[in-house]
This record gives sequence, C-alpha cells and structure tokens, in this order.
Amino acid sequence: MKILFYYRGSEQLGLEALSGILKERGHQVGLLFDPGADNVFYFKLPFLKYLRVEDRLVKQAMEFAPDIVAFSCLTNLYPYVKSIAKRLKKHLKVPFVIGGVHPSTVPEKIFEDEIFDYLCIGEGDYAFLDLVQALERGEDTSSIKNIDAKIDGKVYKNDQRPLIQNLDELPLPDKGLFYDRGAFYRSLLIMTSRGCPFKCSFCVNNFYNELKESHEKPVRQKSVAYTILEIESSLCYGNPQTIDFLDDIFGLKPTWLEEFATLYPKKIGLPFLCNVYPSAVTKKYAALLKKAGCAITPMGIQSGSPAVRSKMLRKETNEQIEQSVRYLTEAGIQVYAEFIFGYVDETADQIWESVELGQKIMSNGSTTLGTFIFYPFPNTDAQRQTDAIGGISEDQRKSIAEGHGSYKSSLEFEQPYADEALNLASLVPLFSKLPKILTKKILRRMYRKPSGLLIQRVGIVTTLMLANRWFLRYNFFNLSHMVLKIFSRPKFLSRRANEP
Repeated sequence: MKILFYYRGSEQLGLEALSGILKERGHQVGLLFDPGADNVFYFKLPFLKYLRVEDRLVKQAMEFAPDIVAFSCLTNLYPYVKSIAKRLKKHLKVPFVIGGVHPSTVPEKIFEDEIFDYLCIGEGDYAFLDLVQALERGEDTSSIKNIDAKIDGKVYKNDQRPLIQNLDELPLPDKGLFYDRGAFYRSLLIMTSRGCPFKCSFCVNNFYNELKESHEKPVRQKSVAYTILEIESSLCYGNPQTIDFLDDIFGLKPTWLEEFATLYPKKIGLPFLCNVYPSAVTKKYAALLKKAGCAITPMGIQSGSPAVRSKMLRKETNEQIEQSVRYLTEAGIQVYAEFIFGYVDETADQIWESVELGQKIMSNGSTTLGTFIFYPFPNTDAQRQTDAIGGISEDQRKSIAEGHGSYKSSLEFEQPYADEALNLASLVPLFSKLPKILTKKILRRMYRKPSGLLIQRVGIVTTLMLANRWFLRYNFFNLSHMVLKIFSRPKFLSRRANEP
C-alpha cells in the first residue's frame, strides 16, 4: 500500500520508526512536510504563510495518490494538522489516521471533528502496521489493539497492547524520510530508550504511565550495540556534526552508560546533547557523560519553589539541584536549566524563587537558562490540579483540546499572577546575563507590572540573541534548510522511489 505521512516543524522519530517497519514489509511511504516557519511557538512570522506551503503539500498528496493518509500530532500542532487534513479530505477519499500525544489524550474530541477514521493510542509501531495490513486485505479494522476506529458513524474503542520491551527487535528507522525534506543536515536526532520513570504532573509521560500495565517497565533501553549501529546507519544523511539524544532521561542504567562511554567515542565521537534529571545526576554519572562526549545537558528544574515542585510531583531539593549542576559543570559539561512559570496557583513570591535559584546555579558561568509558560496539557495531573481550583473555564478547555496557544506564548487558564509569570518568562534569560544588582533593582520592580507587547518582544529578541549556541545553530540552520527544501521535488514522487 501507499502510505502518506504529514508532519510539521521538525524531524519526527516516531514516523521514521513507522516508515522503517512499513518499508521492511514492502509498503511505499511518502512524507508531506511543513517547516512551520510562520510559527515556531517562540514567535510568529505570519508573512511566511505566503510561501503557500499547504497548496504545495495538497498537490504533492494528489500526485502521490496514497491509500492511507496518516498524521502524528503533538497537542500544539493540532490546529495545523486539522487545517491540512480538512483540505486533503476534499481530494483524497481514503482512510485518515492520526496518532501521537494529542489523539491519545483526547480521543473523543478528535472523533467529534469528523476528519479522522482511526486513532492510534499510545505506542503505534505494530498497531499501525496491523491497521495497514487489515485495510490492504479488506479485513475487519474495528478490534485492533491500540487503534480506535470510527466506522459508519460508530466508534470502536480497543485495549492497549503490551509495550515493546525489546527495542533492538525493531527495524532501523527510516532517516531518509525526513532528510529528503530538509528536516536536518548538521545534527542527528536519536533516541536510545523509550519512556520515563518519573511522573511530573505537567508532562505527557504523566498520562502515558497510566496507559501501561502496572507490571510493565516504563523505560525500555536499546542496547549500546544497536544504538551505535543506528547512529552509524544515519551518518550518511547530510553532514552531522552533533547528535541530540531525545531520551526523556539519558543513560539511567549505570552499566549501559559505562559501556556507552567506552564505545561511543571510538565508534562515533561526535559531541552530543542529552536530557538529565537532577536527582539522577551523581559525580560518576557526570564523569561518564563527559567521557562519552557530552557537551550540553538540558535539565528540567521547573521551579525554584520546593512547594511548587511538590505539586509538580518532583521530590528533589534545591540543594540536590545545585549539587547536580556543580557535578556537571565541574566535569566540563554545560547545563541548560529549564524553568516553568505560572504553575496552577503559584504565587508571585514562589515565581520569584525560580529567579533566585536560577541566579545561584548561573554563578558557575557554564549554565544558561531556558523559560517556559505552564500549559495544562489534557488529562495530566497538572490539568486536574488546575480543575480543582476552578482555573479552567469551558471555553479555555475547548481551546486547549484544540491545541491553541503553547508553552512559550500564553497562559491558557486563570492564573492570579499571570502578569508576573509572563514577565519573568520573557525577561529572566536577559537578566540572567546582567549583574545581579540589576535583577534586584529593576527586575523586581518590573515583574509585577502588567504584561505587555514590549516585554514579550524583549523576550523574543533575548531568546534569539542570548540563546545557547547549540540551540541557535540547530534551530536557525535547520529551519533555513527546511524552508529552501519547500521548493524542491520530494523523492517519494519519483517512480523509482515508489517501487517496493
């Protein structure tokens, strides 16, 4: 069968995994890719809509003439997915399938839109393959595990299948799917594991951990050998200079990390980025990351207030956070410390505690700060906590279910200290680079004032000017490369590429 995927804004590892499985079984795969240059969540550039990306994608879809159209969707991507799906639906009379975070958390809402025929809930590797094969054979599709179906107006909800425990059994991902459309060039995205052992209230893993059976391990780890093989097979795409490991938390198994720190420098040797968790960072852990070649570690600190972190279901103390930052910086690794402003009923004083903790960990000179605005993603503990204080109106709930707003642009619920949260999310990256006396004298006066367009613009400019070089290089050059690729003909439309 001919399967056509759609994605927006970046490379998507889940679709690469699906494409690898489908091509191994002889199916043809294409990708509609929108670089999303008009809105990258940090700021909007509406004039870039005149590139008419959707028009080009619709023409490509009609030329490919797929048997199935499939979408992977994060919550804040749903407005774009919905828009292009509606247009494609007018021209393609084939099944439409959607998977990913958003349909997994709000399946009823997705079916209400009457665009999609099938929803993939949770892990989709073999669930989607089963659906494709059933459609190809004309078999019943109403009882496939992990697939919810809407057939002749009736909704069929199905159970979850066990999580894939041995990730080494999966085919190598199809990196060429996104490389062809310019989604990456100088940096590779790789995942060595799936899942997270932590249940932070605001994170989608908070929801996914509820989907699995109690006896199933939340974290599944690829072997070091398989990880090296996957990276080696991907080095032919572009000119990779760095690797971004997108594991929720990297290298949690000590024996795995020791083996990786020995083999990776010999076999690959590229500097890399990986996510770490404060309480998981020890002196040995930091040393092994450095030995392997780690250059920078994003670390979700989220709040400087222990009371707020407790509501976030985080157990680490401020002292543990400071110590973990020291371990990493003393090992020669940069830390990108991330904070969330405006959580549920967070007070102005608690919001300011994040500023104070940020100043402490910035004192080593090897730490930069990243800021986010709290977004109550559907069916997470954080949204339930917001519900408990009456913080979300019915209109706001509908807006969130539609995916409007984002964790970089606005507060989507009633927060009594919204101005303080929005102001600090915009200004903290700038003031973290200025003398502390200015923070105390100027920022303390500014952060309680009404949030306005000027402060938001300062935040955007600061993000661009003071961004960590790693993120700036990755986002700017990748985005430029993607936009240029809009005007090239996709390989999947060539006759040779479509031969199984």
